[in-house]
Amino acid sequence: MSEFVDKIKDLRHNGLFIAIVIGVLIRILLIPFALEYDTNYWALVMRNIESGNGLYLMEGYYYTPVWGYILSFAVGIQNAFFNAGDPSTVCYELMAFNTSDIYAYTNMASSIAILFILKVILWICDLVLALTVYNLVEERTEDNRKAIIAFVLVFICPHVIGASSVVVMPDVISAMFTMLTIVLLKNERFVLAGVCYSFAVWVKFFPIAIILFLLCYIYVKAQGDGKEAAKRISLAIAGFMGSSVIIFLPQMMEGTIMRSLAFFTDRIVEIVRFGFFFILLAMFLGLLVIGVAIFIAKHMLRSWEDVDDRMMEYSMVILAICMLLYTNMQYLVTLIPFLVYCIMVVENRYKYIWAALAVAGVILTIMLNTNVNMLNSLIVYTGMISADSVLPIFNALNDEVFFGFSIVDILCSIGNNIQKIMLICIPPAFILRRLIADNRIPRWHHER
Repeated sequence: MSEFVDKIKDLRHNGLFIAIVIGVLIRILLIPFALEYDTNYWALVMRNIESGNGLYLMEGYYYTPVWGYILSFAVGIQNAFFNAGDPSTVCYELMAFNTSDIYAYTNMASSIAILFILKVILWICDLVLALTVYNLVEERTEDNRKAIIAFVLVFICPHVIGASSVVVMPDVISAMFTMLTIVLLKNERFVLAGVCYSFAVWVKFFPIAIILFLLCYIYVKAQGDGKEAAKRISLAIAGFMGSSVIIFLPQMMEGTIMRSLAFFTDRIVEIVRFGFFFILLAMFLGLLVIGVAIFIAKHMLRSWEDVDDRMMEYSMVILAICMLLYTNMQYLVTLIPFLVYCIMVVENRYKYIWAALAVAGVILTIMLNTNVNMLNSLIVYTGMISADSVLPIFNALNDEVFFGFSIVDILCSIGNNIQKIMLICIPPAFILRRLIADNRIPRWHHER
């Protein structure tokens, strides 16, 4: 018994355990808060599932199937353990604002049980994501302290916490499977790597941007042996294709395969609706991503030194360019693990980019929820606060105060612009670092 107690006491000095506890406590405090604009859609999908319809046979679900299957799992958990009834209800105290044109406004409230179930699923993904970065950094540096810091920078990152605990979006699932893909490739588990990559891509499309680097990584790790590289790539492709078929099989049988890709096609329609300038910008960024990816991939094939570091840094650069068109806070979750790895292994000056993004993440996590919408579940399901007590604050923050802009508008603009500036800074910072490494310009930092 005393030995068990001593082990428990030792945990107080375990940095990784302390980081996990702090991260979990922050998330627990955020259980009743949510961006109801999105969680209300998840509740609608759950109702459709319970009615016996497929994901796309009724209106309400606009993502690829993977997240829908997880929502189905959440329905099963609710019915088995919580019996919480309808996953959402109307917040009648906020009906007066039903015609509000404020972004993401809704008077719906998701049940605390549903929020808890969905968030716990996403928290597990947060933890696995952070642990993969911990593993990669520790393996590369053999420095447990650096690995723990890497874990903290991912697990307590405002973007990661905000995406899974407030916005309640599945971006962390995509990021987790992306990092698992890399871990599996390092361990030469190519079929499983392909399976994980398919989940990453079919949750959110951003990971498709790094596909050339992953293929080059496999080739370089095969020591340039064309036959062995082809075999390994074939195994990864088989894993990807086989898993993709299984993911989309229900939609193939229902005849709703095109609707299951609506998230991607809707983004294209959205770009067209924004006008000619936005179309040109999207085309420019698309061509830039393709051109940069090909250029970097060719360089990666010629330079076999530190291939692990190069693959991670190249992926960070290309993802930063991809995200310039849409800088929604949750999208950056896919970028964060690559950025953190580069901070701890490649160049610690990237930490300033992480810090600035963290400030933006805090601002956007709070302000994108329009300051009362995030409280809907608390108002309806707990009785801890009333709508009357928060509506004056809601009005003050959303009323026009400066040239037609509200405080929320101004702070959201600040947060978004910080993110855009930091994303724009990543490629030049990378180029500068490479010039320094190649001794083309004098060094401006100490040797690592």
